[in-house]
Amino acid sequence: MSRSRRWPGGAPGLGLTASLALVATGCPPRVKPEPYKTPILQPVPPPGTPVVAVAAPAAGALPLPPEGHNSEAQLAAEAALLADPAERAAFEDAFRLTFTTERGRRDAGRARGLLAPLVARNFAPAWRVQGYGFVDQGFQVAPAIECYEKAVAADETYGPGHYALAFMLGQTDPARGRVHFERALALGVVDARNLRQQFYR
Repeated sequence: MSRSRRWPGGAPGLGLTASLALVATGCPPRVKPEPYKTPILQPVPPPGTPVVAVAAPAAGALPLPPEGHNSEAQLAAEAALLADPAERAAFEDAFRLTFTTERGRRDAGRARGLLAPLVARNFAPAWRVQGYGFVDQGFQVAPAIECYEKAVAADETYGPGHYALAFMLGQTDPARGRVHFERALALGVVDARNLRQQFYR
């Protein structure tokens, strides 16, 4: 019985005829790359995204999702904009009280008290956090929209504020909401709530 010869570079276990058949049909033989030559692709953040190391939450801190909207990563990026440690701590507490995944432990009223000095000096992320407190506390449309409008007025490049405003206006004024939706996407915000499908097709 004759053995089929191995074709150089051919797939293990395939003879010359089988390897040629694979090539002829557009399926070259598989060659396993050496591990050190395999490229490692890292996700690229949108332009303008602050690069902030996300520290592990303190023991007993109210939990947040690790990534995405209203997450540990977003909290770290926004809190890093505050130089004063007391303001940063107040913002972090308010953020967790507003967005914690343990919904029964949310406390919008207490969060508003912590945010008062920050909204007084027009810190855009504080306005957005306060706005979401009104959404989460009985879906109060008018005060939520007012807070989100103040967030983008304080910082026109604050994408999460535009996205929050697009969400609220999609239900009340979609023509105006579309402007904020497109601006949010241009600023690198991911359409995690699928607003395009819901309101802006």
